[in-house]
Amino acid sequence: EALLPPGPWKTAHGPAMLETPHGTLLCCWFAGTYEGDTDINIVVSRLESGFDRWSEPTYISKDEEYSDQNPSLFLAPDNSIWAMYTSQIGRQPGKDNMQYTAVVKRQISYDDGLSWSAPEVIVSEPGTFSRQPIQVLRMDAG
Repeated sequence: EALLPPGPWKTAHGPAMLETPHGTLLCCWFAGTYEGDTDINIVVSRLESGFDRWSEPTYISKDEEYSDQNPSLFLAPDNSIWAMYTSQIGRQPGKDNMQYTAVVKRQISYDDGLSWSAPEVIVSEPGTFSRQPIQVLRMDAG
């Protein structure tokens, strides 16, 4: 199965995948005109267990002032799914790289990626940039 994301975007980049507890595959990536532009947002497509076609991509994030990039997906202990990504002020005249303004945001799905919560800043230090999935270590009590 090849995922060739349909959609109106000129660029699609930085995918992340996750299998949900119900066997659905989620794939998210950032898409838009050009990396750093304000129309760069996070989209997601679903491949439900037993099906052979991916869903049409839908937006997770859609912010007209920020460029949302580098998503990762995390299955939390309560089976909610976190989509985490960097969000930076969109490209400014004379300033091509606005990564120094980036923060990390999170949106949560409680229904296997069908719907997502509003964006929430989880790392507010400007210039924070992340593109790796969360790693969780369990430690014995005591």
